Amino acid sequence: MERLAFGDEYEYSAIEGAIHLTRYALAKDLCKDKKVLDIACGEGYGSYFMGLWGAKHIEAVDISKEAIDNAAKRFPADNINYVCHQAQKLDYPDSTFDLVVSLETIEHLDKPEEFLKEIKRVLKPSGTLILSCPNDAYFINVGGAPENPYHKKRYTFKEFSDLAESYFGGNCNYFLGYAAGGFINLPIQKNDRHGQYNSRNPFQMFQYKENGNYFEIPSHLQLNTENSSYYVGIWGRNEGIVNNAVFYAKDQCNQQYEFELLNKVRQIDLLRKEYDELYSKYSEIEKNNNRAIEVDRLHTALQLSEKEKNIIRDNMCLNWEAANKYQNELEQIYNSRTFRCLMPIYKLKDKMHRLFK
Repeated sequence: MERLAFGDEYEYSAIEGAIHLTRYALAKDLCKDKKVLDIACGEGYGSYFMGLWGAKHIEAVDISKEAIDNAAKRFPADNINYVCHQAQKLDYPDSTFDLVVSLETIEHLDKPEEFLKEIKRVLKPSGTLILSCPNDAYFINVGGAPENPYHKKRYTFKEFSDLAESYFGGNCNYFLGYAAGGFINLPIQKNDRHGQYNSRNPFQMFQYKENGNYFEIPSHLQLNTENSSYYVGIWGRNEGIVNNAVFYAKDQCNQQYEFELLNKVRQIDLLRKEYDELYSKYSEIEKNNNRAIEVDRLHTALQLSEKEKNIIRDNMCLNWEAANKYQNELEQIYNSRTFRCLMPIYKLKDKMHRLFK
């Protein structure tokens, strides 16, 4: 999703809510009592979160007048000023902000150097910068997502970090974003940036439950820079930086559907095994010339087995309509771009389950 939109006319997506909140959650402890600049704020939900988390004042900037108008309408706050302005030429004095946040912005710009230069100008020398960039190659090559026409450049982690460090230096805490039943920010060490690591409507994302530095929003391995969803760099502070996660609760109807489906599959497997055993006995009895008695017994047993299968089949037909409803909901998720990006994780989980079973 290019921009998270709000309103009763939009469907709520727990996956989209999780990835957007996870990125902003990195600022939770860094924004308290600070003057903050949120560049490319979209419809203002992230600025509003930082306001709730204790930011002293927030300048929320976006090039889209529609987005700014919606932000001012949907997320008004005394400590937030929404401004329509471009990112490459900011209308603020030098050394104005304690914290600058710009998430998923750099890939949209023809001249990212001017953007980074402006951030450095308005950020206080002792200030903190949170800058993120999507891993487009992973979404496109692995997840099968189409090319994003709004992205001017695909950045590898090295390209992103080299460009940003040319303006802000190498003293940076990097995080990689991964899908994990939600999204999680995992730290990456400076000396091992290419290594492996073990690791309704949209307003519902505000109904999160907080547990320390972890969030759960309502429902609707081996890791590296190549298979992450996005990269984040934080310059300027070491204290107050934590890896965090946003999880969404699994939809109960999906859980019930999967539970019932699994039980039916198990019953069918048991009946198939029983049938194979009975048929094997039938063949053995036929060879031993005790055919009549055993055939009658096996015939009766098979009839009972068929009746049991018919009963199960009838029950499955009764549940099919309900299952179709759940299936339609699941297909909407399975056909989404984000879910396809999650498939490698699910496959890894299945492999690990079989390995340790």
